Amino acid sequence: MTSLKNFFLLLRISHWTKAIFVMLGVIYYDTPDYWPQALVAAFAFCLIASAVYIYNDLQDLDEDRLHPQKSLRPLASAKVSIEFALSACAFLLVSGLGISLAISNKLTLILGIYLVINIMYNYWLRKVPIADVLCIASGFMLRTLAGTIGIGLPFAWWLTLTVTWFTLFIALNKRRLEMQLQRHTIRAALSKYNPRLLDILIIGTAITCFFTYLFYILYEQEESFYFILTLPFTAFGLWRFIWLTTRKSSHDDPVALFFSDILSRINLVCFFGLTLMAIAQ
Repeated sequence: MTSLKNFFLLLRISHWTKAIFVMLGVIYYDTPDYWPQALVAAFAFCLIASAVYIYNDLQDLDEDRLHPQKSLRPLASAKVSIEFALSACAFLLVSGLGISLAISNKLTLILGIYLVINIMYNYWLRKVPIADVLCIASGFMLRTLAGTIGIGLPFAWWLTLTVTWFTLFIALNKRRLEMQLQRHTIRAALSKYNPRLLDILIIGTAITCFFTYLFYILYEQEESFYFILTLPFTAFGLWRFIWLTTRKSSHDDPVALFFSDILSRINLVCFFGLTLMAIAQ
């Protein structure tokens, strides 16, 4: 019998926090009438994402057993049976797609694209440098689209571009940390990365992310005073992120490393506080 704890670990419930990207549309558009649709869309995306996590764990069993952290996952540690995982995966897929159909065909299409990209990633693209991180970034871009055009809101160009560049920045930093820990045998594409090129790409995506966000404020938010005040915190957060990932660390998760840093946490609170003030004005 699978325990509730192992079931939640199998679904990676902690990763459901990524659904905040589905909610960005209603937050930044300040459209309370669309909150119910956005919440349902976020839940549907969480179910589909959990199905993808289970599928990936089933495909990567042998590799995960060699990884210091991933070997503790329910499937790799044999705390959850393969049969149970397959049943859970199928149930999540059917439920997620069924719920999305109740919202819109566009949302279902977005979830379908997410599934196709992850299947391609699992079988091929994860072995191709740069393409592997583009797949990661595309997942967050699709979440943003699910919370805008997927629920009937207009397409937010600058918001979507900012999210895409930001998540690409995070994915590249993750590869940087993995390279420092020399986990080439665990991740096939890692040995193909050039360290200097990777550093250039990280700095380039950070600069692009900042200026995309700047243009979003100037053109979409009409130079809102409180939004402009978020710019120094955005710049500091990006710089601090790079600084943390270039230090020696036992982490291969840049987000966990970021949240372990007190200055980054304070900076994030200030950024979100000003953002909420900007939206509420």
